Amino acid sequence: MDYSDSVRLKALGDPRDLQEENDVLRYRLDAAISKIMKLQSATDQITDVDIGRRVESLQDAIQWWVNSVGKDLRKRSRDFRSIFHRALDRKDQASIIRELGLANESCHDSDVEWIMWLVNLSTCIYIVLGRHIWEYLSENIFSET
Repeated sequence: MDYSDSVRLKALGDPRDLQEENDVLRYRLDAAISKIMKLQSATDQITDVDIGRRVESLQDAIQWWVNSVGKDLRKRSRDFRSIFHRALDRKDQASIIRELGLANESCHDSDVEWIMWLVNLSTCIYIVLGRHIWEYLSENIFSET
């Protein structure tokens, strides 16, 4: 081995020292990655309280929207109950009830009777539109499939 080889080996260091340094660096890297993952998962966790607040916020937004629709209809001298009642009179009642998510596929006479009773309530707009929105959210947003 000549002088240049000896200088190169010294510059490179002992292979065992390099392996040990490599192992230490890998351990530190793994520890850093683990810490990052813990910190990231801690911020990604949503608490039950947070979920509750978000659902309440969603409920408030739906209520606000339904109120806006009702106000807009009243401005135009229209009434949701009469519009809904006419729609039920013009179309197969069971099919419109199913389309709105107010009954399942096996819609019975009792479901139709309930809807006809509902049409006469002043809160009909909240029940019909609110239920339809929640049904849509359940099927398209909240379902796991």
